[in-house]
Amino acid sequence: MKLSHEQLKNFVNVCSVIETVSNDIHIHNGNIKQFARRRSFIIHVDMSSIFGNVENMIEDIKLSAAKERIKVFNAFLANDSTDFYLEYDGRFYILRDNVSSFFIREPDVDALENKYDDTASPGDLPEDKVIFEYDLDSNILKKLKTISEVCNSNSLDIKLMHSTGKAELVLTGSAKVLASTLIKFDYNKDILGDIDVVGKVSFDCMLFSDKVKIKMYMIDDNFVAFYSEMEIGGCPVKFYQRIRYGEIIEDAE
Repeated sequence: MKLSHEQLKNFVNVCSVIETVSNDIHIHNGNIKQFARRRSFIIHVDMSSIFGNVENMIEDIKLSAAKERIKVFNAFLANDSTDFYLEYDGRFYILRDNVSSFFIREPDVDALENKYDDTASPGDLPEDKVIFEYDLDSNILKKLKTISEVCNSNSLDIKLMHSTGKAELVLTGSAKVLASTLIKFDYNKDILGDIDVVGKVSFDCMLFSDKVKIKMYMIDDNFVAFYSEMEIGGCPVKFYQRIRYGEIIEDAE
């Protein structure tokens, strides 16, 4: 299939954000729907904006050790004055331009730890179970990136403080010496009762966009679902993180 420089770049950008949570990437008919990190993550991506008008679309694109494969795709992107071709001969994917070609052996689907799965769904997440909803803009995301580098952390503590009715996103350094409250906002404390809930979410995947919508849903007495939605390379990308309450503190009041 023939890809323009822009299409290949968007493809690489989507793969780069998926790689932050999954070792493998399996694109089926232009969509990604898979579990990751021992099924605590669910990934949904619609790549029709990249592949919608492509001739000879490859039905299944399977990339194991995705981080290493992405490095090769990026190397080809250095040639910005040509079209690219991604082909499949039954055993190998071949990426080529007008100068070079690179062969990637197709992994057996059973060898993939993370693969396309129609059952990869968070289940019923009704709107009356939304604990909070918030849009992270480019300024907040820039702060998140900078502070995370200082704190040497890639996870956020989410604290739901019943005494104030505020949700807090907090970065804590690996040595727990440095800590920074990134943002505070209102949440629906009536769903949780008189407790403060602390949970951790990974945020590496959020740093590839300049706007991210986040939501948290109540699942049951032990789990919440943290949802993040962003646009990468023109594609809607959605992540669901299933989180067991890390700590439950009875409200002092």
